[in-house]
Amino acid sequence: MTKLYHHPQWKDSGESKEVIDGEPALVTKLEVGDTSTHITKDGDGNMVFTDAVTGELTLAELEGGGGGGVDTSGTPVDNDYAKFTDADTIEGRSYTEVKQDLSLEDSDINALITATKLDDLTAPDDTEDLDATDALHGLMSKADKGKLDAIEAGANVTDAANVAAAGALMVADLENPPTEDEATKAPTSEWASGHNAATTGVHGAGANTLLHSGSTDVIGGAQLTQVFGATGGRLSNYVATPLAGKIINYPNAGTSMTEASVFSAVINGNPTSTSIPYDGDSKEGMFAGMSAYDGTNFWGKIILHNTTKSESVKIETVNTATNTITVEANSPDDSNLWDDEDVITCQSQTNAQAGYFDIDMSDYVTSTMVALNLAFINGDTEGNYDAARYIMLHPYEVYDAGKRFWTFATNANEQNGVTVTMPVVGQKLTVFYGAGCAGVSFVLSVLGYYEYADT
Repeated sequence: MTKLYHHPQWKDSGESKEVIDGEPALVTKLEVGDTSTHITKDGDGNMVFTDAVTGELTLAELEGGGGGGVDTSGTPVDNDYAKFTDADTIEGRSYTEVKQDLSLEDSDINALITATKLDDLTAPDDTEDLDATDALHGLMSKADKGKLDAIEAGANVTDAANVAAAGALMVADLENPPTEDEATKAPTSEWASGHNAATTGVHGAGANTLLHSGSTDVIGGAQLTQVFGATGGRLSNYVATPLAGKIINYPNAGTSMTEASVFSAVINGNPTSTSIPYDGDSKEGMFAGMSAYDGTNFWGKIILHNTTKSESVKIETVNTATNTITVEANSPDDSNLWDDEDVITCQSQTNAQAGYFDIDMSDYVTSTMVALNLAFINGDTEGNYDAARYIMLHPYEVYDAGKRFWTFATNANEQNGVTVTMPVVGQKLTVFYGAGCAGVSFVLSVLGYYEYADT
């Protein structure tokens, strides 16, 4: 088997010496592939690397950071900036030279900084460089700083010294009592803002009075205060406001009320919070033909009392065919806790006069309303004369014959109406259907309400 070895050619003075395996040889030139790429040892002992692209570089030049051919002929010094003059040359440039290279002057640099109105790098201009404007941020002006410095440390800006400095007066500086000319009312001194007119007269008038028109006439407390009901002692008056709606309604449809008031019965079975079964009733015909409560068009609720338990609820509808009363839950008591055989009635427990029942109006009538403007109309639907065909209204309080309001329809097919202002107590009203009211049509409406102006 023959081994083939490749050996580089070493040349010395133009002659080649073949390197024999195992035999060292001293050469001065090594060719790598061709004659243009070689390493040579020159006469000074330098190793010279030569190729067709870079040319000749000594080993010292390579180790010395010659920059791979980049020329630093500019000889940089400390704090210089580097500038390439061409692809292979870097020069060191001073601050002045850089400004020249960029065609900048100090004024150009200052303009960039002072555009923010903060400083101009030399002596700031108080009215331009430091002041904030509507468009630019800034620092506090010297004038504003002076104002802050003039305020003592921890000062109350409303103390006497600062108030005086602002040209104002403290209350303590005013005279009490005032010394104006009482006859002409021409001010001759500071008027006492803390003056108490309840103990000392003002402008020549006595205590608790007002002088008007420059005369000697005065208006005292009796002329200033109007007293209404239990709210005396305050300046007050009524304000009337429209309030439309029907409290209760029996339309003339041939099925109107068949009996006078009031209904009574006993519970028959187990009631719930919203439904009460009954029997053993008396005068349930007072509900015949009555429009059902809907909270909008008809919003009065007749109150049903459980006299066995001394509790009550509000009626919404009564079905006389099924002997069932629909009530508002917990209004205010819970009928679910009532028992079979409990006695129930619509007889008012406040107005004990037989036949009166109470209507709750709290859906629309508030606690601040002191009176209602009511219109109630009843009419005969039977076509005969009946002296007992009447309806009465009464405030929700103990019976007083002098506080009743009546409307009659005694003659055949007669229809009468009354408009009254009725005091409101507890957001309720008390009503009575006379013995001859079988076969009447009846509507009770609210036209408006009254309340105190200062409520």
